[in-house]
Amino acid sequence: MTATFAIKIFFELTAILLFLYGLYHEDKLVAFEDRVIASLRGEQKQQKKAAVKRQQVRTASYTEEEIFAAREQRAMEAAAARKAAARMKAGTASAEIKAFPASARKNSHVA
Repeated sequence: MTATFAIKIFFELTAILLFLYGLYHEDKLVAFEDRVIASLRGEQKQQKKAAVKRQQVRTASYTEEEIFAAREQRAMEAAAARKAAARMKAGTASAEIKAFPASARKNSHVA
């Protein structure tokens, strides 16, 4: 057996073992490929910044007062919307469209 034949068999066995390892640890291989591609494109810093920002957003804490105030605001807005919808449905809507007041709409067919 010559040295070139032994080297060829060594590389073939290494390729087969790497292939089997890649099949078994596919998720690690995909993550490694993504890191290699990102580093080739120079996006590694951007990805780290985005990951840090996502972590900051996840861990942002609000005080109980802020949460309560936001809930109260949403409740008041919802109540006002329900009242306006009820007035519109009943036909007693007192609000006019400012661009087209009722007096201008009555005579709009007269030119």
